[in-house]
Formats: sequence, C-alpha cells, structure tokens
Amino acid sequence: MKKKDILILTIAFFAMGISIFLVIRMLSPKQEESQTITEVETIPEVPSNIDEQTYKNVETLSDYGTITMEGIGKSDLFSGF
Repeated sequence: MKKKDILILTIAFFAMGISIFLVIRMLSPKQEESQTITEVETIPEVPSNIDEQTYKNVETLSDYGTITMEGIGKSDLFSGF
C-alpha cells in the first residue's frame, strides 16, 4: 500500500470511530434526575355581587359578528376571497 492509501485508511477509521461513538452516546444518554417544579396560576376571586354598570357592559359585548345572508346559494362560495 502506498502512503496515500494508508493515510486515507487511517482517516476513514478515525471518522468511523467518532461516528460510532456519537451514535452510542445518542442512543444511551446519561439519565439525569431533574426536579419538576410546578407553578400554579392564582386566579383572583370573583366577587359575588356585580354592579349594574358592569353587568350592562358585559351584556353589550359580543364575540361574534352579525350574520349576513349574502352568498347563500352561490355555486362558488369562496369566490370573494
């Protein structure tokens, strides 16, 4: 064998050794015990009585829009988008 072949063979064995070492480390990592700390959210206490102004404000709020009958019965429903 020539010097070049021996050098390439040495580098190949070195690369194979490193890759096998890394695969073994990835497949069996060290088991570290970790302490799990749970955090609890504190919810403020809701008062039992609500004043009339707050009740009216809540009643006027809406998460939904108004229903439109526009586009009902069209063959291509998503043509406007």
